This record gives sequence, C-alpha cells and structure tokens, in this order.
Amino acid sequence: MKLPDIFQNKIEENLKNSMEVFYSSQKEVTILDDFPFFAHIQTKNQSFKIKIIGNTTNYLVTANGKMIYLKDCLSIKKI
Repeated sequence: MKLPDIFQNKIEENLKNSMEVFYSSQKEVTILDDFPFFAHIQTKNQSFKIKIIGNTTNYLVTANGKMIYLKDCLSIKKI
C-alpha cells in the first residue's frame, strides 16, 4: 500500500548502507552495535565529529566523558 506524500519520510542522501546512518524518527538504533567508533553527529544547533565509546537507553557516551541525548540527534554517521 502506497502512503500519500504527506505521510512519507524523504531521505535526501545517497546511502550505500542504511545501517551507517541513524535517523531520530526511527525508534531502532542499529548503528550502535560496535564500539568504539568515530561519528559525525548533527543536532538542531550544531554539527560535530566525536568518538563514541558506548551508549545507554537514551544517551551516547563519548571518549571525552560527555553524554549526548539521542533524541537531540538529527543524524549520526559513522566515519
């Protein structure tokens, strides 16, 4: 069944493998299986590169000890 355009999420990027990108509208986070890894994270306010060493249910844990709230992330790409 094809949904009307108003209900379709459009992904503007060319993806080689959808497992490399996390979109916050999806509830499943498959990118976070292998630690540590470097990632490019984009939030509403900023875009940065950082090393991810772990995660909890709601947060990413970085190598410098900061916690990033997953729902604030618009996208996370492995580098």
